Amino acid sequence: MTECIFRRKISAYFDGELSENERLTLNKHLADCEECSTELTSIEQVSAVFASEDLPKIPPALLASVQTRTRVGAKDIRRTAGILTAASIALIIASVALLLSGNLSAPESGTITREWDRAASNGWFDTYDYTNDSAVQLAYGFFTTIPEEDAENE
Repeated sequence: MTECIFRRKISAYFDGELSENERLTLNKHLADCEECSTELTSIEQVSAVFASEDLPKIPPALLASVQTRTRVGAKDIRRTAGILTAASIALIIASVALLLSGNLSAPESGTITREWDRAASNGWFDTYDYTNDSAVQLAYGFFTTIPEEDAENE
């Protein structure tokens, strides 16, 4: 059994959220569709039950505590947002200054490979068995592979 295409609009109809055209169309549909009429009746009954119930009163001390915590939390959020904004602006200014100064350049070709080889020759990797570590093998293969154009220059 397929669901009626109008059924998903029943709640919006009940809440008065539909446009005039949608409301009139659904109103006509409700006269012919038992499934949608039953759904609307169920929503009306549940709403009536909640409307007739007395809501519990919140103790004043609890309400005051929640309000105080909410205000303090909002102050923390504003302070953190201010700090993050200032840090972001400082980072942007520093980045622009670095770019404009021209001191920003790519590392010299082969620098990473030389550093890797120096670390290996100093015994920095001797304390761990890297032969079974696929991530290390992948990284070593990446850093020790020299692109063809660089190989011709050496």
